[in-house]
Amino acid sequence: FQLNSKIRRRLRVRTAGPTLAMEAAARAFLTSNGPEVVLEGAKIIAALLGNLAREDVEKFRRVNLQNPKIQSAVGKVKGGVDVLVAAGFVPVDNGAALQMQGEGACERAAAAMVAFDAACVACAAPFVLRLRLPMHSEARCCCFGTADARTLLVGSMDNLVRVFEAEAPQGDEQPSPIRVLEGHASARGASGVLTLCSMADGHVVSSGRDGKVLVWGPDAVGAGGPAGGRASPKSVHEAHGDASGKDCSNKQVCVGLAYDGSSRLLSCGWDHTARVWATPLGSAPPAAIMHAQAVLAIAFLVDGRIVTGAGDGSLTVWAMDASGQPQRVAAGAVQTPVRGLAAMADGGLAQVGNDGVLRGWSAAAVQVRMAPPVGGYLFCVANLTSRALQADVAEQLATGGDDGVVRIWAANASGGFACLQELRTPGGIFAICALPTTGDLLCACDDAGAFLFGRAQSTAAPASVQKALIADAAAYGAANAASEPPPGAAAQQQAGGGGGGGGGGMVNGVRYDFVFPVEMGRGSSQICWNRGDDIDRVAAEFATRNGVGMNELGQIKEFIYSAMGTAAPAGGGGGGGGAPAVGGGGGGVDPAVQQALVQQVVDMGFEPSQAMQALQRSGWDVNAALQALLG
Repeated sequence: FQLNSKIRRRLRVRTAGPTLAMEAAARAFLTSNGPEVVLEGAKIIAALLGNLAREDVEKFRRVNLQNPKIQSAVGKVKGGVDVLVAAGFVPVDNGAALQMQGEGACERAAAAMVAFDAACVACAAPFVLRLRLPMHSEARCCCFGTADARTLLVGSMDNLVRVFEAEAPQGDEQPSPIRVLEGHASARGASGVLTLCSMADGHVVSSGRDGKVLVWGPDAVGAGGPAGGRASPKSVHEAHGDASGKDCSNKQVCVGLAYDGSSRLLSCGWDHTARVWATPLGSAPPAAIMHAQAVLAIAFLVDGRIVTGAGDGSLTVWAMDASGQPQRVAAGAVQTPVRGLAAMADGGLAQVGNDGVLRGWSAAAVQVRMAPPVGGYLFCVANLTSRALQADVAEQLATGGDDGVVRIWAANASGGFACLQELRTPGGIFAICALPTTGDLLCACDDAGAFLFGRAQSTAAPASVQKALIADAAAYGAANAASEPPPGAAAQQQAGGGGGGGGGGMVNGVRYDFVFPVEMGRGSSQICWNRGDDIDRVAAEFATRNGVGMNELGQIKEFIYSAMGTAAPAGGGGGGGGAPAVGGGGGGVDPAVQQALVQQVVDMGFEPSQAMQALQRSGWDVNAALQALLG
C-alpha cells in the first residue's frame, strides 16, 4: 500500500498531526520486537490502516484477529493490537475482532498511518522497497537532488545523470527520468559518471572518468525545473590529471566527492591525490593532498577534519592549517584497497574495502571494531543517522558490494558490528546515499538500475514490484554463487596475501588452490599448485611437462610467488629470456608487455596477483581491468 499524494494533502489540511497515544503505541511495538517481527507486523498494520484511509467500507473497518496471518504478525506480537487500538479501532466480539466506529474513519486511519510512519522513521524500523529506477546504462553513483528528497539523481557509465521524481508513479506506470543532465565526456576511450554529491544550497556536483567536476543548478536537479529534455551544467571545473598529481594511466579519473555541509568540497582520483575545494567552486584553486597510490575514498569527519583512503590500504586523517593547507594528523592501514568511508557520530569513521570487511576507526585512525567478512568486495558505506531518529536509537551503517546485498549494521557489545537487515538486489552495489532528514537509502546497482528504500511503511512499493525484486535478486545471487571460486582460492583471498591469481579449480580430477592458464605459443597449458607446496618442485614439474628449459625455472618461480602475493626467497635463480606467456586470455601477448600492463595496475594500489587476474579477465585491457577492480 502507498499513501498517495492526494490523501497526504487532504490529511495536512484536516489533521493537526499524530496523536500522542498512536505515537507511543507505535514506538512501543517497534522497539519491543526484533527486526524480522517488526518487518512483517509493520507491513500488515500499514495495509490495514492504508486500506481504510483509501476507502471507508465495512470490510476495511473490521479487523479479524482470528485470521492466521493477522494473528501471527499482529495479534500475538507484543504491542501489535495496541497500535490498532490507538489508531481508533475498538475490540468487539469478545476480542476476536477490532472495529473502527463513528464518522471520519478515512481521516482517522490516514492520521494514524502518518503517525505510524513517523514512528518507523524515528525508531529505525527495517527498510522496505519504495522505488525501482530503471536505467539504460550501468548505474555507478547516486544522490538526492534536493534537501526534501523530492528528486533522485543517478549517474551512469554513458556519461549521463538522470533525474527522477521520488514520488512513485500512479498505477502500473514505470518511473522514468524527468530530466537528463549531460556534460561529461569520454576521456582516453573511457566513459562514466562515477560520483555525485548534493550541496546544501540545492546544487549537485558530479565527476567521473573525464576528470571534470560539473556543478548543476537547482533548476536542473530539482522537481520544480523544466520537465523532459536535457540540462547543461552551471559550471565546469578541471579537477584531476594535472601536474599536481601522479602521471599515471588514466590519471584524470575522479572517483569520489564529499561535501562538509557548508564551505568545502573534496574530490579524489587515480592521480594519487585528494583535492580540497572552497565553495563556490572556482573561487580559489583546490589544495592537492598527494598520496602514494590512487585515492579511492574520502569523507569529512564530524569535527571537520578530512579522512582519505587509498589503493595501498592507507587511511589518513588530515587537518587544515592556518594557511589552508592540509596537514596529516593521524594514519592507519589495512591490507586491502580502501573503497568507502563514512563519518560516525563519535568522531571516528567507518571503512570498507576489497576484503569485504566493515571496520570502525577512532578519530586517531585506530581500529576499534570490525564486522565479519561478507565474502566479496565492499564498495561503499553510508551512515544512516537522520535528524528524525529518536536519541536512544543506535547508530546504523549501510554497506554495499559486488554480491548485490545492502547490509544494515549496528555496533554490538562484543566490539564488532551486527547485521540487522539484508536488502538483496540484482546487481553490484557501487554507491549508497542516505537522506539526512529521514534516513531513506538510495543505491546505485550497476545494470539493474537504482533502488530507493525507506522506513515509512506507507511508501512501500506495490507487492508486484517487491516480488519482482525478490525474484531478480535471487537469480543474481544464484549466478554469483555458481561463479564463486572454490574454497581454497577464497581462503587465500581472506588471508590478505594477494588475490590468488587465476583462482583455484579442478585439474585432472585434483583440486588446486591456484590454477593459471598458460599461453605456450604452440598451444595452451596450465600451471597449478596448492598453498604450502614446494615451489621449486612445482616449477620443475611444469617445465618438464611442457618442454620448457630448466634455465627458465627462475622466471616460472617468480611468477608463482607474484601470483601468491609473496616475495621470492633471497637468492632465487635467474634464467634467460623467453619465459612462457602466463595468463589466460593473453592471446599471445608478449611477456614484457604483460609485465608493463601489470605494473600499471599495481601502481594503482593492487597486488601483482590481483592485477594479473583482472588483466586476464579483461583480455589485457588496462581500462577494463581498472574498471573491474575500482568500479
